[in-house]
Amino acid sequence: MNIDSVRQYQALVEHSTDSITLVDEAGIVQFKSKSATRVIGYDSDELVGENVFEYVHPEDRPRVREAFEEVVDSPSGTTGMIEYRFDHGTKSWTWMESTLVSRTDTALDGYVINTRNISERKARERELEEERRKYSTLVEQSNDGIAIIQDGDIVFTNEQFERLSGYDERELLGTSFLQVVAREDRELVEQRYQQRFDPDADVPPSRYEIRVLTSDDNHRVVELSVAKIQYEGDDASLAMVRDVTERKSYEEALEEVNAELELLNRMVRHDIRNDMSVILAWGQLLEDHVDEAGRENLDKILASSEHVVELTEIARDYVEVLTSDGDLEPKPVVLAEVLETELALRRESFPEAEFVVPEEIPEVEVLANEMLGSVFRNLLTNAVQHNDSDTPVVELTVERRDDDVVVQVADNGPGIPDPQKATVFGKGEKGLDSPSTGIGLYLVYTLVTQYGGAVHIEDNDPRGAVFSVHLPRAE
Repeated sequence: MNIDSVRQYQALVEHSTDSITLVDEAGIVQFKSKSATRVIGYDSDELVGENVFEYVHPEDRPRVREAFEEVVDSPSGTTGMIEYRFDHGTKSWTWMESTLVSRTDTALDGYVINTRNISERKARERELEEERRKYSTLVEQSNDGIAIIQDGDIVFTNEQFERLSGYDERELLGTSFLQVVAREDRELVEQRYQQRFDPDADVPPSRYEIRVLTSDDNHRVVELSVAKIQYEGDDASLAMVRDVTERKSYEEALEEVNAELELLNRMVRHDIRNDMSVILAWGQLLEDHVDEAGRENLDKILASSEHVVELTEIARDYVEVLTSDGDLEPKPVVLAEVLETELALRRESFPEAEFVVPEEIPEVEVLANEMLGSVFRNLLTNAVQHNDSDTPVVELTVERRDDDVVVQVADNGPGIPDPQKATVFGKGEKGLDSPSTGIGLYLVYTLVTQYGGAVHIEDNDPRGAVFSVHLPRAE
């Protein structure tokens, strides 16, 4: 080989960003550019005379040899490219990319290898592959169906979308997305799809419900979330589809039940309550017309009538809670107004009882709603009705604290045994020797919990029970 000819090119290549190597047909290095130190980690003359294949990773060596031999066996000027790992001279393997060119018909009379370090590119490719695998796993394992629509056709689906629609991937790809939309909803979906890509149109909702038409001609109600994306360089729509068929069926059934409860509520409030009020009034008119023998029976009639009227109030409040549908969200309520109203009503209903408020009720707002009166109506009523003292005494105190307000209703009745304290607020639970349904205290617990508060029972001294209601302050 003419080394003088090689030196004529040295000045042109010594500043190249790539490492330039000249090898013979056996792969023996004849020349290395000065950039070799920076690119492959060896001085320019360090590898001269060495077989370049000995520095290639053993797993990549057969591929590199095969690519080199293809260039050797081809006419001069033939080019080949290969990626491989190379011993970088730092006891580590570095990814390289080499272009092989046959120059056997020139003064060089050998094979030129242009080599560049691609380790950063390879690292980025690995990161991208890891990201692709991660997102691919998320997409395929998603509980939501996912589809990408481009130019009106489906170009990607995950397995959940295929299960939801009943079609397999081959049947879906390349077909109009309207194929899986119920006929009644196609116009709406098509309109919003077009709006999403029209810069002059109003932005359509990104989430709404439609019906999907499955492969067996059944309908599934789905919640559709749509976003405009770029897919393979062009605009597309990403659709995430969540099956809410069971939820919608439940909601419809719940609405039907609520309607029936509301009808029952109106009947309880008006018909039953009005008739019982009439019966109670007639019974009271008989008080001066019965002898001692009939007095006991009349008292029982009047007590039962009052109890039925009370039950209609509890039933009314309970149904109101069940059918409120979020309309009874907590809001600031002046506590003193509620307590004073309920105290006045209970004093009128139970003239034989003594209601004591030792200190003035503070002016403070709590988080509650218009049902708060029902909480204290039930507690005050229970304190009298379940009382075995000759004169029932009910004491109400209010303590304003930094974050909440504690209202205590204490009585001088028989109290509540410890085993019952933890269960008395359950639905249908009854107090000691109680003739009631057990709904009243359950309603108290339900309402106070909805407000973000708490209620518990303690023993009173010397006897009786203390109900403590904690309500969050509105300030």
